Amino acid sequence: MPTLGARSIFNYAMLAVPAAAIVCALAGIALSLQRLAQRRESALDVVVVAGAYGIAATFAIHVFYSYGRYAATGWLMDAYPRYYLPLIVIVPLACLSLLAAIETPRRRNALLMFLVAGPVLFRIFGAPLGL
Repeated sequence: MPTLGARSIFNYAMLAVPAAAIVCALAGIALSLQRLAQRRESALDVVVVAGAYGIAATFAIHVFYSYGRYAATGWLMDAYPRYYLPLIVIVPLACLSLLAAIETPRRRNALLMFLVAGPVLFRIFGAPLGL
């Protein structure tokens, strides 16, 4: 969580939650791309792949624009990821794509528990105490 307060090692350890979600989302995107290539796609796969392309295009434009401003003015504040907030919904959708591919009930339930509890735990324990 953005804050000016001091962070503990526990706060930094909680960054493993979004990192794991991103890894799951990347696996889900890869599975959606594979299903799309094999013509076995669902509507979720189409949305996930379109969203992944949208994020990639936005990132490329953002880097090009931000670097241009930095080279011209030395301004570093364009690095804020405000452009990605509407596209961030692709992360849980891609995780659902991964979830749909898991056949073992125990692993499927473990991933589902992580997807539900992870954001809650991150919100509770990710910010320094007192904020």
